[in-house]
Amino acid sequence: MTNCENKSTFPNKEEEKKSKTQLKSGTETETDTETDTETYTESDSDNEILDRNLHFCEICNGNDDITKIPSVYCKECDHYYCEHHNQIIHSSKEKQKHLRKRIGGVITIKDIIRFHAYANIFLKKFYPEYFKEEEKNTFKTIYKVNNLINKKVALLMGNSASLAIDAVQNSANIGLLHGGGGINSLIHKVGGIKLTQECKKLSPVQSGNTVLTKAYNLPSKYVLHTVGPSNKHPDLLRKAYKSLFQIVKEKDDISTVGLCAVAVGTYGFPIDLATNIALEITRDWLEKNSDSIELITFVVNDKRVFDCYQELMIKLYFPVK
Repeated sequence: MTNCENKSTFPNKEEEKKSKTQLKSGTETETDTETDTETYTESDSDNEILDRNLHFCEICNGNDDITKIPSVYCKECDHYYCEHHNQIIHSSKEKQKHLRKRIGGVITIKDIIRFHAYANIFLKKFYPEYFKEEEKNTFKTIYKVNNLINKKVALLMGNSASLAIDAVQNSANIGLLHGGGGINSLIHKVGGIKLTQECKKLSPVQSGNTVLTKAYNLPSKYVLHTVGPSNKHPDLLRKAYKSLFQIVKEKDDISTVGLCAVAVGTYGFPIDLATNIALEITRDWLEKNSDSIELITFVVNDKRVFDCYQELMIKLYFPVK
C-alpha cells in the first residue's frame, strides 16, 4: 500500500491555515469521524463516485470550502481524494503502476507484430499446404495479396484498453454507460470519472454509430465508442464500423487504431458474421485510405473469436500468398 502522507499538499497556505484552525478548535463533524473509521469493501468500485457528505478528501479534511466535488476512493492508497488532490497525489509514475495492474500491462506500437510477418510464421507452421504450388488454389481469397496493406494490420490476443496508441475502440451501449462486464466495463474503470462524464454528455447514441472521446487515464489518446446492434442486424454493424472509420479519416492525429469485436458476447451477434463484417469494412477502407493510416490492430480476448479472426484474415481478407 502506498504511503501518501508525505505527498499531501494543500492548494494554498490560506486553505491549509483554515483547515488547521478547524482541527484545533475541534469543529470536525461526526461525519468526518465516521470517514476515518470506515473500511473499504470489495464491492466498492475503484473509481466509484461517493457522497461527499460521507467521504471527504483525505487532504481537505472535510472542509466544504475546499471540497467542492465528490471524493474518489483510491484502493492503491487506501484514501479518498477530491479530483484536484487526486491529480496531485498520483504522479505519472504511480498512474502507470495503477494502470499496469488493472489492464495487465501497456502495449506500445513497437510491441505489435504486423500481420504480414505473423501470417507467414503461422501459416508455415499450421497451414504448410498453403505454400505448395499444387495446392495454391485451396483457399479462395476475396482480395488480392497486398503486402503494403498487410503491414498496416495486426492481430492480438488481449484487450484494447492496454494499447498505447492514438485511438482504441469500445463496444459501447446506447447510453454510453459503464457496465456489461466486457471491454466497455474495463475502459470505463480505467478511463476514470472524466471519461464517464464526457460519455454522459454525448449519450444516447443509436445503434450503428460511433462517437469519439478523450481517453483520459487510458494509455491511448482517444476512445471510439461504437454502439453495435442488440440484435442480429448485419447492416447496422456495417454502419457502425463505417462510422468509426469516418471519424478516423477526419482526425489528422489518429494514425494507429485498436479495434475490438463489437457486438460479440453480450449482444449475442454470431462470431463468424461479426468477424466477416469487421474485416470486410476494414479491408475495403484500407484499399482507399492506406496512406493515411499507420496501423490497425484487431484485439480480442476470447480464443474462439481470435481463431475466427486469424483464419479469416489469412484465407480471405489479408492473404499473404
